[in-house]
Amino acid sequence: MQRQDKNGFLAFEDISQPDFNPAHYGLSWEEVMGVMHAVLPDGRIITKLEVFRQAYRHLGLGWVLIPAGWPVFRTLANWGYEIFARYRVPLGRLFGGKACRHGSCATRG
Repeated sequence: MQRQDKNGFLAFEDISQPDFNPAHYGLSWEEVMGVMHAVLPDGRIITKLEVFRQAYRHLGLGWVLIPAGWPVFRTLANWGYEIFARYRVPLGRLFGGKACRHGSCATRG
């Protein structure tokens, strides 16, 4: 998404950095590790697939996730995302990603 964001509309924060503090957003470490979060310009926090729907819309790719906004599909898509989010860290480690535990992350070596 960062490469697609030519206008700099989206701001990304790496939660694996040692100085990241989820309390700054009124969240816990478990919450930010559990699902994707985004802070809108008005301060509201959105989660799960709604983050991607909003980001893709601002990148001009909103059509990709239009079905994820439909009532029945939204429920199924969020459920699927929750399963993905729950297992993304162990799956990522299998493929050489970062291993995050107890508030810190390290690149697998």
